[in-house]
Amino acid sequence: MAVDPITLALLAAPVVRLVFERVLKNRSIRFGDLIKQVEQVDPNVDRRQAKATLDQLQNAHLIKEKGSALEDFNTYYVTADGLEASRKAGIRS
Repeated sequence: MAVDPITLALLAAPVVRLVFERVLKNRSIRFGDLIKQVEQVDPNVDRRQAKATLDQLQNAHLIKEKGSALEDFNTYYVTADGLEASRKAGIRS
């Protein structure tokens, strides 16, 4: 898949980039752990904002979610399209 300008613009948003970088760096990460890592970098990002960002990344096919009975245990991982987008956007894992 070619990475379109809309996807690159999405990844340019600071909170989106931060959340995506955390998922990319960890390869896969549970929601509860992701929140802790994001809050360490930017305490202004709350759970609701992080979840909305994850939804945006999923809608752009950059990450996928493996659901769980408890939200904190939902696992997120980067897709092949996400890896390609990270390279085009200059995001290192």
